Amino acid sequence: MQTFSTGMTVGQLMMEHPECTPILHAHQISATGALGLTLGQACAAKNVDAASLLSKLVASASEPGGVPTTDLRRMTDLELIEHVLTVHHTFLRRALPWLQHVSGRVVELHGERDARLMELDSALSELADWLRKHMQEEEEALFPMLLQGRLRTDILRRELRAVRHEHAEVTGFIRRLRECSDDYTAPHWADSVHKEFLAELEVLEQDILRHMFVENQVLLPRFVADLG
Repeated sequence: MQTFSTGMTVGQLMMEHPECTPILHAHQISATGALGLTLGQACAAKNVDAASLLSKLVASASEPGGVPTTDLRRMTDLELIEHVLTVHHTFLRRALPWLQHVSGRVVELHGERDARLMELDSALSELADWLRKHMQEEEEALFPMLLQGRLRTDILRRELRAVRHEHAEVTGFIRRLRECSDDYTAPHWADSVHKEFLAELEVLEQDILRHMFVENQVLLPRFVADLG
C-alpha cells in the first residue's frame, strides 16, 4: 500500500503519484497556489477534510494497472539529467506544436463565442516560447556545467538562482491557462476537438510540474549542498 501523509508537499505528491493529481484538482488544490505547501496546509486553506482526502489518494494509488514510479533520488546525476531530457524535454517538443496548432483551430471555430479562447491561445504561445528557451538554456549551459564538476562556485550559484527564478515564473503561466479555461473545464457547447485540447493542456501542466519538482527538489539541491 502506498504511504501518504499530510506532511508531504503538494509538489512531491504530484511528482511521485501523478495519478493523484485529478483528485487534488477536484478539491481545488492546484499547483498554482499549493506547490510548496504541505498537503495538510493545502487542505486547511481550502477547508478540505484531510483524512477523507488521504483515503481517496490511497485508493487511487492502489488501483490496479498503475504505472510503477521510479525513485529518482536513487539515480546518479547523469541518469537524472538524462531523465529530464528524455522524459520531459522530449514530451514538450512533441506536445507544444500540437497544442499550439489545435489552440489556433479552437480559436478559429469558437473564438467569437468565447473571447477568452484568444487570451488562452496567447498565454499558451508565450508559455511555449518560454519553455523552448528554458530547455535550450538547460541543454546548452546548465546541464553541461553541472556534469563537468570543475566550475567556479560563484558561476554555479548564479546559474542555479536563475533556474529557480525561471521555475517560479512558470506558475504564472499556468495560472493564466487555468483562469482562461475555467481550470480546463470544457463548456457545455464544446466539441470533441475543444475538449481534447483542454484535456491535453492539463497533461502539459502535470508534466511541467513534475519537471520542476525533479529539478528543484531532487537535482539542484545536490549541487547546492556540494557548494557548502
